[in-house]
Amino acid sequence: MKITSSKLKDIIKEELEAFLEQKSAAGTNMEHYIALYPFAKSLRYQKMLTKSVKLSAQVALNYVKQFYLNNFDSFRRLVISVPSLKGEPEAVTKKKWKQLTDILKKELDSTPVEMFYDKKHINKFTRRELEKAHAMYQPKDKTIYVNPFRIYKFAGRGNRKGLMAYSMREEYIHRAQHVLEEHGVPTHRLVWSAAKRKNIFLPWKKTGLEKADYEYYAQNPAEFHAKLLQLKLLLRKTDPRSFDPKTNQIKPAALLKYMNMPGEEFMVLKMLDPKKINQISVIFDTIAKASPRRRGQSIPA
Repeated sequence: MKITSSKLKDIIKEELEAFLEQKSAAGTNMEHYIALYPFAKSLRYQKMLTKSVKLSAQVALNYVKQFYLNNFDSFRRLVISVPSLKGEPEAVTKKKWKQLTDILKKELDSTPVEMFYDKKHINKFTRRELEKAHAMYQPKDKTIYVNPFRIYKFAGRGNRKGLMAYSMREEYIHRAQHVLEEHGVPTHRLVWSAAKRKNIFLPWKKTGLEKADYEYYAQNPAEFHAKLLQLKLLLRKTDPRSFDPKTNQIKPAALLKYMNMPGEEFMVLKMLDPKKINQISVIFDTIAKASPRRRGQSIPA
């Protein structure tokens, strides 16, 4: 098709307007970000927090890799909990797990970690995300984005390192979920589906949670799975006696105790029916194996 000079001018005009609109939006986002976090305009603080994020990311990466790579028992429990896979021989599951973990290690190691305040990325986020998110994994570009200025602004001085570690671990969990799903094993969806089949969710009005929080977990398999996994990591570190020393499975009575605990890390339990604690414990044990530590061995924060 022949393009007239008039048509060409229109095309150039549209492209220029789109470019200027994008540039303006990026500028507006950056201005909004600096208004939220004034220290973000300081290159010195940006460099300092970027370095902090990179160090925390490496610790979180190693932790999540170790956790997944040594987690065959839970993977096996999860597989046989699926009705169509209940009879799968263990040797077949082991072969599948070996292939998956090789892929997972490679993909996790190569996952980029970028900053919200980078001019190349600031326009990728909504204002709500700039205001609320500590970190985000974006499946579209398979990248983890971190907002350390929010972490430093809203966490107490003594809790910044812990919140940074928690946030980084969760985003690597989301990356692992995505990798496994891409290779035909959507573990987070399997866990969520099992929870639905066992009917362990309370109706929203009985939970005491804000409706938005309830729906965020109840309707989002990736978040439901990630929060339960994070909770299991936390309990293994802070209360190892909650797990049976022979089977490494959670004790139902211990899990029941934590359903009444305050704090965001326990919020996911508040949407579950305490009368079905045994079924909840079974779901909890398909999330991940709570591997025992050797004496003197530490778990990264």
